[in-house]
Amino acid sequence: MRAKIGILVMVFILPMVALYGRGDNLNTIAIDPQEQVVSLGENFTVNISITPVEPISSAVCNISFNQSIIHAVSIENSGMFEIWLGDLPGVAEIDNVNGTITYIMAASNSNVTQPGTFAIITFQAISYGVSYINIENPIIQGSGNVNVINGSVNVTNISIDTTPPSTTHSLSPSSPDGNNGWYVSNVVITLNAVDSDSGVNSTYYSIDGGAYIKYTNPFTVSNDGDHTIQYYSTDNAGNIETTHSFELKIDKTAPSTTHSLSPSSPDGNNGW
Repeated sequence: MRAKIGILVMVFILPMVALYGRGDNLNTIAIDPQEQVVSLGENFTVNISITPVEPISSAVCNISFNQSIIHAVSIENSGMFEIWLGDLPGVAEIDNVNGTITYIMAASNSNVTQPGTFAIITFQAISYGVSYINIENPIIQGSGNVNVINGSVNVTNISIDTTPPSTTHSLSPSSPDGNNGWYVSNVVITLNAVDSDSGVNSTYYSIDGGAYIKYTNPFTVSNDGDHTIQYYSTDNAGNIETTHSFELKIDKTAPSTTHSLSPSSPDGNNGW
């Protein structure tokens, strides 16, 4: 099978060598991101990216990794080239016993001049430690004279939390108890924050653009008028939630009615 694959590489690559000469700079093939920190059991992806310095229409490479730390789950085409050969038997072949992915290949009928992603690999972290993710035997546009940037992944028991908390509010009364969206009583506001990763650190609120106050218990808005309430939370990893805002209207004061007469006083005798 490897002999057949070698012939296949030559079929796709050699006709293209004569089309372009090498420039002073080198085409670059890289693992992206170059460094990652993941948790045990986590699935994560890396890209094989290519930055051409000349028009290219083919690329081939192998990948090696520490099979005691990570295992390859899948490899897929990212569309940089028109023809993806990874679906053929023996091409883009994953070997988690030896820590390799061999004969990752793609080609195009037309030239590619812009940087792009050649392939996407999904790995799973199976053990703590640091694994290299290396590109081996790259051939771009028929040449192995390529600038290679390798990568690595650190599988750690340190939790990673990049997601901010989520905070909601509830009101009592739950809806306006007057007409036309007005409350005619005090309104008690309860804030509830959740964070499934590092946990909620603090919640803050502001009334009518005032200074933010740390939330500890439900609070009451009692003054008549239109009010704007803003709030947000932070978690123990330092993530800050986008501020939420809502409005409420309170009018607890009954109308005051007066009267006037015309004539303003009796125009007859004895109060008549």
